[in-house]
Amino acid sequence: MTERTRMALRQLYYTSCERGLSDYAGFQFNAASPGISPVAMREVEQLTVYEAPTGLMSPDGTLPLDAYPVNLLHTRAEHAERPGATLTARVAFTGVDFSNRPGNYFAHTLISDDPRADFAGTLPIELWESPVWRSAPVRDPVLPVLRDPPTRGPLNRASVIAWLDAEPHAALLPALLSAVDECMAGNGPPVLVNGAGSAAVAHWVAAVSYLLGDALAADLTFSTYSHSPEYCGTHMIGTVGRSGGLAPGGLLLFDMAEGGEPGVRPHPAATLLARVGIAAAGELWRAAPELRAGAGGSLVQWFPALAAAAMRAKVPLLDAELDAAVGWLWDARGMAGDATLSAMVDASLAQPLARLGQARQRQLMEIARKLDGDRAAHIERLLLDDALERLRAGRLPGAIVPLRDAGGRSLAGEACARWLPDAGAEAALDLLGWAADANALVPGEVVRACGNGALTSAVLSGRPPARLEDAARAWPALRRGLLDGLAARSTAERRAAFAALPVRMFDRDDLADRPALEVDWLIEHARQGEGAAADVLPLIARVSRHSVTGELLTLLWPEGRWPPEDAARLVAALPGEAFGGGPLGRWLAAALHDPPGPGRPDEPWTDLLEQIITVRPALPEADLASAERMLEIATRLRRIHASPMPPREESLLEFYAAHAEGGPDLRTFLDRRLPVIITRYPANTTSVERCPDQVFHALCAHLRERLATGPAERDLAAWTYLLMKHLIRENARYRARLLESEALVPAVPSWPHRELRAVAAVVQERGSENDARAFELWARTNRPETPGRLGRLFRRP
Repeated sequence: MTERTRMALRQLYYTSCERGLSDYAGFQFNAASPGISPVAMREVEQLTVYEAPTGLMSPDGTLPLDAYPVNLLHTRAEHAERPGATLTARVAFTGVDFSNRPGNYFAHTLISDDPRADFAGTLPIELWESPVWRSAPVRDPVLPVLRDPPTRGPLNRASVIAWLDAEPHAALLPALLSAVDECMAGNGPPVLVNGAGSAAVAHWVAAVSYLLGDALAADLTFSTYSHSPEYCGTHMIGTVGRSGGLAPGGLLLFDMAEGGEPGVRPHPAATLLARVGIAAAGELWRAAPELRAGAGGSLVQWFPALAAAAMRAKVPLLDAELDAAVGWLWDARGMAGDATLSAMVDASLAQPLARLGQARQRQLMEIARKLDGDRAAHIERLLLDDALERLRAGRLPGAIVPLRDAGGRSLAGEACARWLPDAGAEAALDLLGWAADANALVPGEVVRACGNGALTSAVLSGRPPARLEDAARAWPALRRGLLDGLAARSTAERRAAFAALPVRMFDRDDLADRPALEVDWLIEHARQGEGAAADVLPLIARVSRHSVTGELLTLLWPEGRWPPEDAARLVAALPGEAFGGGPLGRWLAAALHDPPGPGRPDEPWTDLLEQIITVRPALPEADLASAERMLEIATRLRRIHASPMPPREESLLEFYAAHAEGGPDLRTFLDRRLPVIITRYPANTTSVERCPDQVFHALCAHLRERLATGPAERDLAAWTYLLMKHLIRENARYRARLLESEALVPAVPSWPHRELRAVAAVVQERGSENDARAFELWARTNRPETPGRLGRLFRRP
């Protein structure tokens, strides 16, 4: 295919006429270029249907034709023979047809298989009112193929710029451009533009096209007028006379006649292009391709390159644009040549670099240092000058990179030293944060005085600034100043201050020469969970010149007692004589005489007993003897519990004797542990018969808990019932009644019927059939039921 053949626009005329390509009069193709398929002709016929706005339909046809909107349509030819083909048409209302019937229109269509070549740089919207268009039928049904690019109409960059200057709603252009770009990228709905007329819509389409740049604008599809925009299918759709601010379903309405837009937030790229204007935008688009690898994409993808081109053109940039430009520079540092990078770094000097985030400042400085140390020093001084100017104006200095120049670091430190003494807490932290980022040389005594002044006052108010911890970590002098301020306060104020602060702000080195403060800090260290109380107390005992008080112990253990594991660690960590009377001795004795209750393991308590026996702290001899006896009993119980064999009756009797002879703590311990041993091997009832009353009461409570909760323990229920019967036979009726009322009745009768029948079977197996029948009667008696169900509960075959 030759170049001349390739550049060809095929034409079609469609209207209501007496003679055309069909065998009848009416709407039809009046003429067409050769080589257009029937499929393509049907597509043109469907896309170029024209219906005048409802308000302009005149029964007598007296309205002038130029009152009706014109549809300049540019869209993809979906059914073309070649991919990428386009269909461009002008559809205009022509009034009455050959038979004097109203509602006629004329559609002149151009089909291009290669629009970039056929239009030769002309944007489709520039064909608005082009002399290429025709609006009347012809006699010859064969239209020529246009070998030359179509002539442009009156729309061009200069005319659209002048139109925008007079347009009252030109401020909506960035949002409109963003919405169209989103639609073209497949991320947004088609955009409906309501204009004062189709000419106004054409100007909006042209403005968007010029700002999109030639490459993206070539892919823009549009229709300057559609009566049914929801069925149009182009990126931009024009309409007239639409009021009420509502768009048909699936469309995004920009009412340019009244100035209404749907709340679209413009992308920074759209804001940049609209701000520089159509003429300068063209220059940016011509420069951008060499700054971006590849082609195509959306404004979002082009934004860094456009921002970089604007920076190189010395366009004053907004914050997001400057960030994108330096981001491009950072990303291109390994691909662009030194000449390009140098030019871009030099161009950046004209921008407000202090508004960059710290990360971008670091990136720019790293590139500048690799290119030229003088450039880096210049940027550093610009950032510092801007920050100092802000400080002089009483504003925050903004982000800054770490300064390397000694003179700059001194200047920054001197500026902070001038402002810190009079700054409030928040302003002081702003200054110190900036100074830390800048690597400023702030005199230590100034920072210390700041800590002793405004920041101590803020801490004592109970509302320390959230950033204080970071500042204290960065400035050791600030920590010393805070401690100076707290040292002059009362104990209550100091402790309240430490409670309001994260204790990790300080370390023990900060408090080495301040024992009173260190004690308060260690207390809060434990209270905030940064250290175990059992580890903190020995430190306090070594730091403090005073004995440990009950108040101190309560601060560390608000529950008022030591857990056995803490008590064991303290016995190991503190000198034995520390427990000779006073709060430490009383708390240790309380832990010793507090054996583990239900649900608590034995090991921590027995470990405490072993530690007491090993260290032998200064407790009364009776307590030490008690510890030895209880450890002996606990060890024997642990062996029995771990053995697969049942205990000998003699062993249980020995425990009963120890219970009778022991103190309250040993008896309490045995009351909690013996029922577990007894019910684990329930074959022997004699040992139960001979146990102390207190143990028997504990056994009843243990049985009630097990029988009333969890899955039904049939064997245990049967054993308990048979034990009750045994006690009755042995004339131990009090215990039998106690066992029944405290263990059996509260739990077993409420079991499901199937479980009770299973218990009866176990009773018969371990006792006799009479025992089983007696259990059935007992269950009926203690479980009120309806008469109909009583007879069925234990029915025998």
